[in-house]
Amino acid sequence: MDEPFATNKRNWPLSSDGNPKSSLFEGRYLVQFKPDNISWKASQQIEGVNWSNLKFEASVYFQSDRTGQNGAGIIFGSIQQGSSYQFLIQPDGKFAFFKNTNGSTVPLKSFTFNAQVRKGINEENRLKAVVQNNAIRLFVNEALVHVEQAVPAGKDFGVSVVNNCDVAFDQLQVSTALTNADNQQLLPDPPKPKPKVEEKTYTYEQGAEGSYNKKIEKEADPLPIAVHFTNKSSKPLYVMVSYVPTTEKVGSNYFVDKYWFTLGKGATGYYFDTYNLIFYFYAEDQTQNFWGNKKVWDGGRRSVYTNGKRYYMREYSIQKDKLVYDANNNRYTFTLDLTNK
Repeated sequence: MDEPFATNKRNWPLSSDGNPKSSLFEGRYLVQFKPDNISWKASQQIEGVNWSNLKFEASVYFQSDRTGQNGAGIIFGSIQQGSSYQFLIQPDGKFAFFKNTNGSTVPLKSFTFNAQVRKGINEENRLKAVVQNNAIRLFVNEALVHVEQAVPAGKDFGVSVVNNCDVAFDQLQVSTALTNADNQQLLPDPPKPKPKVEEKTYTYEQGAEGSYNKKIEKEADPLPIAVHFTNKSSKPLYVMVSYVPTTEKVGSNYFVDKYWFTLGKGATGYYFDTYNLIFYFYAEDQTQNFWGNKKVWDGGRRSVYTNGKRYYMREYSIQKDKLVYDANNNRYTFTLDLTNK
């Protein structure tokens, strides 16, 4: 389904009075919802839904920045039978995810601030729910913000507005054509600060000659390395990495793979923590190519197989003199620049 809201051939509910008011205007579906004790939704049905490999997305534009707006977004599942999921945002920069079952609403992710949610009047926020591998992956403006282990049922897809909200919807789409951007994984949390090195004085007995003091400094734990990537190419990139996590002992050869991360043009992303100086990575642009068929940043030492394709990754060895100490978090940081060559 591809709904640009240019016409009302799908018979979306329209109302010039009552609560809410709804209309089509300049290719958008406008909803004005005054304060009330209810929520509102409008949906369409698609036959033969394949919930094992599907994405549903729409653009949301708040038409007012007044306080107290309770949220708007997308809803999907078996809405008419009372079993659905709601992915909502608020104009102050929060998002949430709810499950509706027989009239009861359960928060799977309560409203939480996220930098990906754009604030302001008429700012576009692209919401996307990707269902694959028995999980629902939620995106705001192409950035993964939440993963829920669940599989919807039913054939309903629509928009939802919680009371006291002025909002517009556009470009509502349902598709089974997933891309690398749809397979992102959540980035790790920053490491917790390590305790400082402790100095202790111990007293040792030495026969009849009495005792003496000896100061011993406890050996410091190794510091993690927070690895970042900076996109210095001309296009947005999708990145996969393979690294030894900090849960493994120093010297371990247990590598884990994570993909895909979206890295906008000129942006810097924090990707993983490790004690290991060696990691692997692969990156490509939205068309999977640079300069025609010439690909960059691939390799051959390690590979990942996903979505019917094998990706060969490049090995990278961090030079110790390139590490920067982060005193606030008691760790090192390293940034790898991705250029077009």
